[in-house]
Amino acid sequence: MKTNFEIEENYAVLLNGIHIDLHNNFQFKEISEYDNTVQIEFIKSAGDWVHENEFEN
Repeated sequence: MKTNFEIEENYAVLLNGIHIDLHNNFQFKEISEYDNTVQIEFIKSAGDWVHENEFEN
């Protein structure tokens, strides 16, 4: 399977050299499928522990 990320430490991904803590700093939104593509969406948490520019796109 081709991906644009690597799974790190069972709770995060590495995307373009950036460690993204999905467990603590993001909330799962949805999974979408289209043709042979799967898209997994997350929303950045509003918690005060999340750095203000944590993975801004």
